Amino acid sequence: LVDGAGGAGGLGHLVRATGALVAGNAADIATMRSLIAEVSAADVAPVDRLGRGVHLLLAFGEVALGDVNSSVGHLVRAGGGAALEHLMIVDRALGHELLVAQAVSEEDLESATAWQQLLESRADHRAAQPVVLRCRARIATLVGDYAAAEAAALEAITLARLDDRRIEVAEGEVVLARARLLANKVPAATRSLRDAVVAGDSTGHLAVRHAATQLLRPARRRLPPVSGSGRDSLSPRERDIAL
Repeated sequence: LVDGAGGAGGLGHLVRATGALVAGNAADIATMRSLIAEVSAADVAPVDRLGRGVHLLLAFGEVALGDVNSSVGHLVRAGGGAALEHLMIVDRALGHELLVAQAVSEEDLESATAWQQLLESRADHRAAQPVVLRCRARIATLVGDYAAAEAAALEAITLARLDDRRIEVAEGEVVLARARLLANKVPAATRSLRDAVVAGDSTGHLAVRHAATQLLRPARRRLPPVSGSGRDSLSPRERDIAL
């Protein structure tokens, strides 16, 4: 449907930005980067819902594959500043989670806590609750409180699952697994990630596999192959055993 709605101008840029989001979540890196480069070159002005939507879609497309730093620029342009006041509540919450994630990745506790405080004001809003909990888990992981991180991530997953927010369920699983890995609960982290990857594969949400692979690599754990991928998915040793 989106492919048939292209064209020039703002609507065309919105369509291509949507394509970038879809490609990001499908782990189609080449297509995502091509579309993002094309739309970014147009330098759409974020002066209305359409223009802001373009930048928001680009931000969420990039972050689907873990490119947090690149997505922040588009996010802030869409939101009109650090408070993200031009965005709807759920997008504002997801945007601040992106900023928390960036700060945590840089081990900047002060900034992560500041972004979290902006989120906490929406902790009672149903759309924002799973986001707030994931951010609590991220910060708890940063300070080494892995038990609190695990509890918050599990609650976030439960709430997201109640509303069938599958991408947020998967994000919660990644946050949970990171906390468990750091707490040396490697088997538990591997099992939950494998389940999340199988669910993502079944719906085309291959960004889950991409994130899980990166997370498990230092622990020397592997994911199950993509269903139907045949011999190509096996390691040389696995092929020998199969034969």
